[in-house]
Amino acid sequence: MKKIALAVSVLMLSACSTMQPPRYSVSVDNIQTLKQFKNIKGAFALLNEPKYFSSNCRMMGPIEPADGLSMSAFITKAFNDELKMADRYLKRYG
Repeated sequence: MKKIALAVSVLMLSACSTMQPPRYSVSVDNIQTLKQFKNIKGAFALLNEPKYFSSNCRMMGPIEPADGLSMSAFITKAFNDELKMADRYLKRYG
């Protein structure tokens, strides 16, 4: 009985906690580099999610991007934030 209780305790203590990375913040170095490209403007469309992406347990637990975004939306927003801060973001119409 003690072995079962010990096994259950170990399993409960080894459960994963959810890891939420901080919100993305733009990089000054990236902004300075992007500003050098005077005639280039663009925007990242929403990236496709991998067919079999799993955010399950890793060393620290499942990954949940900030603000309830999907992983692809989190990465897309980060790229577009860099372009906006460098004034290289092309607003999409329609």
